[in-house]
Amino acid sequence: MALKRKAFTLIELLVVIAIIAVLISLLLPAVQSAREAARRAQCTNNLKQIGLAIHNYVSSNDAVPPVMIMYSQCLGTWDCGQHHSILARILPFLEQNAIYNSINWMVSERWGGQTGSDQSPSMNQSYIACDTWGCMNASAIANQISSFMCPSDTGIANIGYFVFTPGGDHHAQSRYNYPYNVGLNPFQGGATGPAINGPAYFPTWKNAPGAPTPISGLSAESPVTLARFTDGTSNTAVFSEWVRGDAVPPPNSADGLGQVYSFPSGTSVTSFAGQGMQNDFQISQACQRTGHALQNWTWKGDWWISGQSSTYTHTNTPNRLSCYYNNDGIGQPWAAAVNAIGASSRHPGGVNMAFADGSVHFLKSSVSPQAYYGLATPGGGEIVSADSY
Repeated sequence: MALKRKAFTLIELLVVIAIIAVLISLLLPAVQSAREAARRAQCTNNLKQIGLAIHNYVSSNDAVPPVMIMYSQCLGTWDCGQHHSILARILPFLEQNAIYNSINWMVSERWGGQTGSDQSPSMNQSYIACDTWGCMNASAIANQISSFMCPSDTGIANIGYFVFTPGGDHHAQSRYNYPYNVGLNPFQGGATGPAINGPAYFPTWKNAPGAPTPISGLSAESPVTLARFTDGTSNTAVFSEWVRGDAVPPPNSADGLGQVYSFPSGTSVTSFAGQGMQNDFQISQACQRTGHALQNWTWKGDWWISGQSSTYTHTNTPNRLSCYYNNDGIGQPWAAAVNAIGASSRHPGGVNMAFADGSVHFLKSSVSPQAYYGLATPGGGEIVSADSY
């Protein structure tokens, strides 16, 4: 008599496969969440290292680094002066001495090198015979520095490749995720007139002839020392993060946090002047009402070496749309001081933010505007509790 073999029926096999599929579907979100937690931890560590580098810079120079330096001969242009970013200035304190030493500080970091008008006042015109943007600092900007990149963000940022050298070699300008806090709208009014109110400062801006209005009304920018942080270094933000753009020119670029929009026609940086912090809230609301037809640019996060576009403001609370004033006569390099480009991230629920004491905190997207505005200024007199963000 033949022996009978036991085996799974087709129905039993399908049930087992279905159970395995359900278990995998339940496990995948947990795996993805663990990976994002690791990416967020790396992003936090990057900001921690940048914050410590700022402190080491202060120990060596008695002041925080400037956002960029303007020469009086360069006012009204965007291709002249020492516009190198804070990230560039702290490279020696991030163990990036080789890249730091390759930077040519005598020419504009981004636009310099094409013509004689692109040079600093002390440069010999015949020395800067280059054929395209940034060629004098090509060896620096072609380096992608991992501590400037948040691993959760996959945005391209750079609009394309630039011919950095006369020989025609192609290099992509490298990207970053960590802008510096410039504060709130500087045109809030007050007894002393408009002034940068964040921890950022821009040397040589003292009502110089030729500066485009209304920037010419900004008060002189003296170096920011730790003594300026009367609110406490633990209550003042210095760096945060933002979502890089997709580098696709409007109108084909994607909408969202990587996009920078224009304000509606007729809205300028002084539209809400003289209304205190309330003006920043109104500016933010105006920014959020912009339509998709008002896309401006989507290469946010390119050129880490450049101070012209390396700052964010606290006008918008985290993970809201960003806007740029492009219709009131203010162009580069003033964009670093005047914008409504806010902090944003690909982390669920908020953004990482580095404070002046070297600590890093995760700020929820739901943080109140009052608390968030208080963290923007080093000496505004606000008292901000840690449990409010």
